[in-house]
Amino acid sequence: MLTEAAFACGGVPASYIYVKPNISMVKKIEYPTKHSVIYTNEIINIMSNRKADQHKLLRPDSFIDIIIKKSQDIKGDLYDKAAILLFNLVTMHGFASGNKRTGFITTLHFITQNGGRIRVKNFNKAERIIRNIRKFETDEIAVWLRTGGIDETKL
Repeated sequence: MLTEAAFACGGVPASYIYVKPNISMVKKIEYPTKHSVIYTNEIINIMSNRKADQHKLLRPDSFIDIIIKKSQDIKGDLYDKAAILLFNLVTMHGFASGNKRTGFITTLHFITQNGGRIRVKNFNKAERIIRNIRKFETDEIAVWLRTGGIDETKL
């Protein structure tokens, strides 16, 4: 039996109909907020087993606004924008503890919140990449987030 949608399309199920997207159909990218990044760091440090870990800002919280703005301004896809977020949250070292974990969790949430897929499957390798993130260009980080592949000779 044909549904109304299939009948309206000449018997072709709606799932087979290609509709060319127009500007109004493209979903606007949602960026993390300064408060969500700070909250992520707080939760990460509460859950940590290390006594030295503490949630504390080492610089004015405006550094997060700067990172988010950099991500918004860069040309490219979701993964290019995510690479900017990750690289800068880790390297600007704005928190006393948990910068790498905060950057990684914020970035993964940013990707999935905007309909992207997480291609990073090996979290031990991810930890090594994030620890050595300064050895990579942001375009290499974007490829890693997009595909899961990266030049491991830099690790």
